[in-house]
Amino acid sequence: MSIIEEDILTDSFLRMLNDATAQKSGFKRTAELVCRRDNMRMVIRKEDGVQHHKPHLHVEFTGLSASFDFDGNRLTDKPVPKEAKITKWIIGKKECLMVIYNEMQKDAPNKAAINEQKTSLL
Repeated sequence: MSIIEEDILTDSFLRMLNDATAQKSGFKRTAELVCRRDNMRMVIRKEDGVQHHKPHLHVEFTGLSASFDFDGNRLTDKPVPKEAKITKWIIGKKECLMVIYNEMQKDAPNKAAINEQKTSLL
C-alpha cells in the first residue's frame, strides 16, 4: 500500500469515527486527527476503560508510530524520525493539546471546542 493510499484510508476512517450520524446511532468518537505535517499524523484517542497516567498523543508515520506526553517525552521505546521537531511542537502547543485531550475523554466531546483548538495547532 502506498503512502497516499494509507493516508486516504486513515482520513476516511477518522471521518467515519467522527461522523455525526454514527454518533447518533450510539457509536462514540474514539480518535481525533489533531494535525498533519511533514508526513506525520498527530492523533489523540479516547482512552476506553482505564485512563492512562499521562495525557498524550500518537504520532504516526508510514510504518512507525510513537506516543508523546504533552511535555514532549516519548512514551514508547523506539526513537522516531524528527523527534526533536516533534517535541518542540508538542511543548509549544501543550495547552491546545490538553484541551483536545480532555474533550476526547468525555462521553460527548464538544466538536466546536476541539475545532477551535485545532486551528491554533496549524
